[in-house]
Amino acid sequence: MILLLLAAMARAGELETALDKMRRGDYAEAYCLLRPLAEAGNDRAQYALGWMYHNGYGLRIDEARAIDWWQRAAARDNADAFFALAQLHELGMGTRRNPQRAAELYVRALALGSEEARNLIIGLLQRGEEKMRQALVAALSDHWALLGEVHRVRSQAANVREGPSTRRKVLFRLHRDDPLLVVDRKGRWLRIVDMQRGRGGWVHDSLVEPPAEGPAEEQPGEVADDHGD
Repeated sequence: MILLLLAAMARAGELETALDKMRRGDYAEAYCLLRPLAEAGNDRAQYALGWMYHNGYGLRIDEARAIDWWQRAAARDNADAFFALAQLHELGMGTRRNPQRAAELYVRALALGSEEARNLIIGLLQRGEEKMRQALVAALSDHWALLGEVHRVRSQAANVREGPSTRRKVLFRLHRDDPLLVVDRKGRWLRIVDMQRGRGGWVHDSLVEPPAEGPAEEQPGEVADDHGD
């Protein structure tokens, strides 16, 4: 057991040395250290090799090899590898463009704790193209709570606006019991994502159930009633 522990510590030391050399631009030395670690099944080394092939860091750009190493790392539940593969499928780099597959991979990265995946998913839901948004809505069916707080509309109808004020344009309306994801707050206003269609905007917290915690004071120009009727 002691020998196994020492061997693991040695491999960890080699990995950090390799990653440091890669950051410094010593790609040849980094590759020589990373390759045996990756072949031995180290997912961080596998991800790093994929990154080198993808970007041409000391190597000829080779998307096929990048994908191969990232797939190996993903098989070991490496969140960064899932994220990288998702981006390739979203953009159609090295593989055909596939929003559905990209969404599934982004959500896998999210489930593994990737904050990068969380931020990107929220951005795509609010500003992404329709196909990508719908693919994410489907992929997130059991994982919405990983993005933020899940609430429901408490009023008969609620305006969703482009900014946190009744002076901002109404983008669309939600109705009683419609589910929504709260991702941010500004005063009494909540930045939300419509969990049914993947649309984003701002809604007043008086229209959301359960009542959101936070400052109860009205801000200038705000009202506690922004019904969509």
